[in-house]
Amino acid sequence: PRRGPVLLPTPGPQDGFRWAMAITEAAKQQEANPDNASELATWAGRSSLAVEGVPASNIPAHDTRHDDTTMRAFPHGTLTQPPAGDQDDAGELLVLATGTDESVSRLRAGEAMSAVLLSATDFRLATCPLSQVLEIRVTRELVRTRVLDGFGFPQMVLRIGWAPAENPPLPATPRRALAEVFPPFRPAGV
Repeated sequence: PRRGPVLLPTPGPQDGFRWAMAITEAAKQQEANPDNASELATWAGRSSLAVEGVPASNIPAHDTRHDDTTMRAFPHGTLTQPPAGDQDDAGELLVLATGTDESVSRLRAGEAMSAVLLSATDFRLATCPLSQVLEIRVTRELVRTRVLDGFGFPQMVLRIGWAPAENPPLPATPRRALAEVFPPFRPAGV
């Protein structure tokens, strides 16, 4: 990771258990924090007319679990999808790590994550970033020491697997106009 970010799979069942414990502990701590609940309520479960945030139509109506992994619970979700049944999504937990924890390393990790998410989409894989385990100092250190054996600094956890083929596509989410995000370029002095 000294040269850039690396994407590492969890090596075995013991690490899967460690991941699940760390994710569950982070979820408990965040759910107990009123500031965290307030921030989620501000940005998640929005009307379909909202320009910012995550619409309620894109948030699962019920808490979601994949194997031993509890996914972050967002408020006010209305998305219902048929159960996967006996289908195995072949989901894997991966960690994106860097050699240092400096700003430039975090920037490079974000660039790498973008490339991973776009590649997964190209292969029709479903992805889910699991940042909550890294948002709590204690659980981030647990991932660093017990899952990565002290190798690098975890920057993002991703769950990647197959989405059920028979599920309908997810509703589109609102996007800001490109000009709001990237104003037109005007050379200096013009």
